[in-house]
Order: sequence, then structure tokens, then C-alpha cells
Amino acid sequence: MEPRESPTKLALRAAISSLNRGDLDDAVARFSDAIALDPQCHEGYSGLGVARARRREYDLAADAFGECAKLRPSDPQSRYNYAVALQRAGRYEDAAAEYLRVLRLQPEHLPAQRALRRLVLAGVVSTVELRCPRCGSRPELPQLITCRHCGAGFQVLPVASAEE
Repeated sequence: MEPRESPTKLALRAAISSLNRGDLDDAVARFSDAIALDPQCHEGYSGLGVARARRREYDLAADAFGECAKLRPSDPQSRYNYAVALQRAGRYEDAAAEYLRVLRLQPEHLPAQRALRRLVLAGVVSTVELRCPRCGSRPELPQLITCRHCGAGFQVLPVASAEE
């Protein structure tokens, strides 16, 4: 006799099927069902975040991805999804802080590096800045990749007062 799938797994399977079909209302309902069955179901929160983001409900997507990140604080992808949702919701400082958490977990995470750099260059965050790691200089337009003083690549660094 084959083992039966748990109700949570069945709800997740149905939710993913709805998401893949583009039935976002049903996907939201079914991911919510999975979460109700198991509040520790990080896959449910992640899927709910995806469905909400596809519906352009970025604040609600950020809430869902935030719950997933709480359940998986050491998972760079969960934290990155949360940061993207925060950014799309217009919560730029929170997004920058979350991108920094991603980079603390996985310094080579290129999407987080690029997203954080874009936020800094857009001037929408004050908690991080671009600085040369060798000489400490800041970039001047159009020089955004390497330092004209020493040739080192610029890095996004937390502003001293904003570090956790």
C-alpha cells in the first residue's frame, strides 16, 4: 500500500497547478489553504508570494515572502524574493536591508548585487552607498564601475550608522 500524501502536500500540488494554469485567484486560495493546514509550510508562503506578485499585489506578496524568509532565514533565495517584493512595493530602504542580508549569506549573489546597486544609483536609499573598497572614494558619473583613483571596482556598502 502506497503512503498517502498529506493534506498540505495535496493543497500545494493543487495550488502549483492553478499557478501554472494562470488561475491566480484559485492559486491564492489553495496556497492559503496549505498555510492554514501547516503554518510552518514555507513552500505555501513562497507560492502565495508568487501568486500575489503576478496579481501585482506587491505589499501582499512582500508579506507572504516575508513569512517564508522568517521560516528560512538562512536561505538566500527566500530572502531575495522578499527583497524583490519589497522593492516592487516601493519599500526601498527595507528592500536594500534585505538585499544586504542576502549578500551576507551569499556574497556572490549577482541578482542581489545588481538590484542593490540599482537602488543606490537611483538615489532611493540612504542606508547603503557605493564606495571603493581600497581608497574609500565615491563614484562620479559616468564612472560607476571602477574607481578613477585606484582602479578597484566599486562595492555597495552599508552606511556606517545603518549597520545592524
